[in-house]
Amino acid sequence: MTIYLDIVFLENFLLNFIIIFSTSLITKSKTTLFKMVITSAFGSLFSISEYIYFGIKENEKFIFKFVLSIVMINMTFGFKKKKLLFNLVVFYLVSLSFGGLSFATLFFINSEKIIIKNDMFLGISLLESIVIASIICFVLILVLIVCLKIYEKKKSELIEIEIINNGKTHKVMALYDTGNLLKEPITQKDVIIVEKGELYDICDNNFLDSIKDILNGKWIGDENSNYKFCLIPFSSLGNENGILIGFKPDYIKVNIEEEIFKNEVFVGIYDGKLTNNNLYTSLIGLNILNREESINELI
Repeated sequence: MTIYLDIVFLENFLLNFIIIFSTSLITKSKTTLFKMVITSAFGSLFSISEYIYFGIKENEKFIFKFVLSIVMINMTFGFKKKKLLFNLVVFYLVSLSFGGLSFATLFFINSEKIIIKNDMFLGISLLESIVIASIICFVLILVLIVCLKIYEKKKSELIEIEIINNGKTHKVMALYDTGNLLKEPITQKDVIIVEKGELYDICDNNFLDSIKDILNGKWIGDENSNYKFCLIPFSSLGNENGILIGFKPDYIKVNIEEEIFKNEVFVGIYDGKLTNNNLYTSLIGLNILNREESINELI
């Protein structure tokens, strides 16, 4: 069979470029188009050289290809010891994903014309299949990147806070909510919204179980009549107008780079779920992060 080295080179170059470019997008490693082109050509040349000249034994191929992948990563992104392993893992994951999709596409389109020799796909008619597989895989990778960015953005908006009440502490994950402008109507202090289920460790359980009765105008009885709570009107959370039961904790601690302690904050109890994936169980307004109103010393 006649093997056209220019076609083999072009096929391998295209595969290498797509894999390297996808790796750079996922890892956010800085590089240039020139480096990606040179690295792709370098990898393709070595693949052809391995096929023609080297005659590497089967048990040595893995080591050869592993070393070659490390060299290609360093050529593309520079030698960065801290990111080398991460880039390498992503490189192989993309390679495996792309290889599987390419293999399936090749068999679907030109299964009768596929020739595999020395771990390489050969044949002039395969270039069209490689291009189709490249486009499909690249689109899937872009979709994955968009999903990851959405997840990272959502995650970056989360912050851990600690609620201290009656000497007890409970941690919750809170979401920055620019629309959370709730104020306790009498003191005009900021309110954080917390799911009721998160408060059983630090609040009177009978009081929490009686939230619906209180909102329906039923008093919770003498047993809990000394529990201090307030009514906080709101116009969100799926209702045009509503009332939250709230209380004033001893203080809260916001765990960011510089911890913020605040004792002039109220907790609004939400009798439901704020999110279906349990990524956060509390809503916190931006005013809570105002350090000017934070307390420097705790009793």
